[in-house]
Amino acid sequence: MKEVVVGELLRKCRVEKGITQKDLCEGICSISTLSRIENGEQHPTRSVFNMLVSRMGEDIEYDDYMGDYDYEVYNLTRMAMGYLERNEKGKANICIQKLQYICDGEDCGTKEKCICKFMELLSACIDYKPKGVWTEFIEVNQYGYHLYEEVKSLLKLSGATKNDDSKLDRIEIRMVNLMGYGLYISKDYRKAIDVWVKLLDGYRSRCEDEVIYAKEMAALYSNISAGLCGLGLYDEAEIFVDKGLRYSFEGGGLRLTNKILINRMYCLSQKGDLDKAYKDLTLSKAIGTCCQKDILKGEMLKKLPKTPYLIQIF
Repeated sequence: MKEVVVGELLRKCRVEKGITQKDLCEGICSISTLSRIENGEQHPTRSVFNMLVSRMGEDIEYDDYMGDYDYEVYNLTRMAMGYLERNEKGKANICIQKLQYICDGEDCGTKEKCICKFMELLSACIDYKPKGVWTEFIEVNQYGYHLYEEVKSLLKLSGATKNDDSKLDRIEIRMVNLMGYGLYISKDYRKAIDVWVKLLDGYRSRCEDEVIYAKEMAALYSNISAGLCGLGLYDEAEIFVDKGLRYSFEGGGLRLTNKILINRMYCLSQKGDLDKAYKDLTLSKAIGTCCQKDILKGEMLKKLPKTPYLIQIF
C-alpha cells in the first residue's frame, strides 16, 4: 500500500540523517501525525510531504509515491461523490467547499484544480432546472453545451486528452461521462452517444489500472440507451439497457439497478409493451422499499417514466 511505502521511506531518510521526529515535524505537523505516517496509518498531504522531505534535504517527488492526486483532494472528492449518489447535497457541498479552500492554495497542482472544478460542475448539474417555459429549450441547450465545453477543457488541461488512446484515471472517466451528459441535455443525442461509445469501446485499454468495474459499465450502457431513446431507436435502446442491467446485477447495487430500470420502463412503454413495463415498475417499487429511499428525491416511483434517466458515475 502506498501509505506504508511512503511511511517507510520517510522513516528511513530521517533515521539515516539522525533527525528526531520532534525536530523533523516542528512547525509542519504534530509528532503523533508523523508517527502515524511513518507507521503507514495515515497518508501525508502533498504540502506536508514536500515540507518533510525538504527539511531532510531530499529531492523526492510526491507523485512517485502517492499518485497523481493529493490524497486529501482525492479523499474529499470520493466523499463528495458518495454524498451526491445518496442525494445528500448538503454534506457533498461541505466537501466541495473544503476542496475549493485547498485548491486555492499555492501548493495545489493543476490536476487538483481540475478535479475541484469538475466537482463544482457535477454538483451544479444534478440540480439544474431551466427558468421559465419560453426560454427552457434555449437555456437547456446553452447550459448543456457550456457543460460539455467546460469539462472538455478540464480534461485537456489535466493532460488526459492528448490523443484518443490517452490513459484515463477513474476521475477522468467520470469527466468524460459528464461531457456526454452535457451533449444529451442539449439534445445532441448522436454526439453524446459517440462520446459514451468511444469510452465504452476503449474502456479497459484507456483505464490506467485496466480494471473493469461493473458499476461504470452499467452506467455507460444505460446512458447510451437513453441517447438512443432520444433518437427514437427504442429496440436498440432496449438492447443496451439490458446489458446495463446485467452489469448492474454483477456489482452495481440496488440504487443503480433501479435507475437503469427507469430506462427499460421508458423503452418498453414507448414500444407499447406495457405489460413488461408495469412488471418493471413493480420491481422498481420493491427495490425502492428495500433502499428505504427513492433514487429520485426520496419519493417512490408510482407510474411509468415520461423520460429516460441519465446516470452520473459516482
